Amino acid sequence: MAESTASKGKKLGMTSILLLGINGIIGSGIFLLPNKAYAEVGVSSVLVILVGAILVISLALCYAEASSKFNQNGASYVYAKAAFGDLVGFEVGFYTWVVGVLGWAGEIAALLLAIQSVYPPLRDKFTYNITAIAICFFLAIINYFGLNFSKIFNTLSSLGKLIPLVLFVIIGMFFMHYHNFTPFIPPLDNTADIYGSDFGAAFAVIFYAYLGFEFLPIAAGNMENPQKNLPKAIITVVLFCAAFYTLITLVCIGILGPDLAKTSVPVASATGLILGKAGYDFITLGTIISIAGICWSYSFNTPIVAAALADNGFLPKIVSKKSKHNTPGFAILITALVVGFLVTTGGFLFLAAVNVVAAFVEYIPTALSIPFLRKNKTLPNNYKIPFGPVIPIFAVIISVVMLSQAGVKTIVYGLSGLIVGAIIYYAYGKKNIELKDKENNNPNDDQKEVK
Repeated sequence: MAESTASKGKKLGMTSILLLGINGIIGSGIFLLPNKAYAEVGVSSVLVILVGAILVISLALCYAEASSKFNQNGASYVYAKAAFGDLVGFEVGFYTWVVGVLGWAGEIAALLLAIQSVYPPLRDKFTYNITAIAICFFLAIINYFGLNFSKIFNTLSSLGKLIPLVLFVIIGMFFMHYHNFTPFIPPLDNTADIYGSDFGAAFAVIFYAYLGFEFLPIAAGNMENPQKNLPKAIITVVLFCAAFYTLITLVCIGILGPDLAKTSVPVASATGLILGKAGYDFITLGTIISIAGICWSYSFNTPIVAAALADNGFLPKIVSKKSKHNTPGFAILITALVVGFLVTTGGFLFLAAVNVVAAFVEYIPTALSIPFLRKNKTLPNNYKIPFGPVIPIFAVIISVVMLSQAGVKTIVYGLSGLIVGAIIYYAYGKKNIELKDKENNNPNDDQKEVK
């Protein structure tokens, strides 16, 4: 999370940044979750997607302005630390790791859920757990030995998700039954539940499909002119994904109607209904490749976050210690152990919901940081959100409202890391940061001698 050193290779240009962002957002959520939203609120699940889009766009605008002021790696951690100090910065940085851990566990669960649709033996709990742990540590071992498969996985996962989804939308539009959209507004006696607790429950899960845009600024130091390119990229990527998700949800409803609530693989089921088994298998394969790519991405990036926190003095140095393969071996091991525990104790839907709650620990401080960063005249002013403080305040209010709609158990699990983070900070990180600050403020002895 410190400022990136100069890269020997070429830095990412605008096109690469856009593809990286799209690849980081579009994953298991849109392949697997439209059924959950439909089961909660019916046809109005389209509104869940749109409300999610409005919230994400407002948050993306906050990230766009904040990212325009820094050229460092770290994203939310950098913004929160600059605005609110070390404790809040650490909590947000720690939660970047927590979100990565939950994301990695959730994507492994999603991968196994997709495979179950074509390989039923995975529904056995013991087989499921063994396979989940095997996948987790297989990826950890690859990372430990520094085998750089990231470009291959990213390419495969990009093609594996975008091609099937684009074809699904284009072909599926001709097979939609428009009576499946009536009544769009439910009867009045159900409206209170549908636009209250049910809507909140649907939102808490479907918002998982939008997670990932916040990781785009993490690698700002590896991008060309990040203060100019990142704001444009973040907004463009979020708008594209929001429009794409809306189309996919509409096609799923149009093809499946009420049956959408009964399937665990909605996009594959809808394709199978119009193209038969070949279509079902094609989408399922695309789903598996896509989720496998996201699993790899989480397994590669999440230990780096822990190592970066250690480099900044927030965690013991051993966490950032490099192996002989130049990889953070201890960080990889600790991360894999936590992921293995989570994926064997929680299903995909639960992990997705907890991940959404945890993500708001990054989102809300970033939105709140905007007024404070604006007051810092030492920071550049490359991009400014219109309408003054309106959009950051709106993003915070909607985030809190939607966060309150999650179940109590989900909120407790999702926010429990704040206590763990505070303990780590006061037990270890605070004194190290103070020591570093003292060293930075003292003149160097060699410089004294020269003088």
